[in-house]
Amino acid sequence: MSKGTSLQSFRVASDLWRQFAERAKLAGTNRSEVLRRFITWYLREPDAELPERPEPPA
Repeated sequence: MSKGTSLQSFRVASDLWRQFAERAKLAGTNRSEVLRRFITWYLREPDAELPERPEPPA
């Protein structure tokens, strides 16, 4: 864990959490990074950008 961050938790269906991990990996990142980017965008932090979504599997 990085300095200045704390562990957070929330409930989400296991299947959604697994799919989220798979898609984040396809995008070259991980769930934590996607969530951090989304949160900063949602809060309208300066220079924050909405994370890219990978294409759905064929």
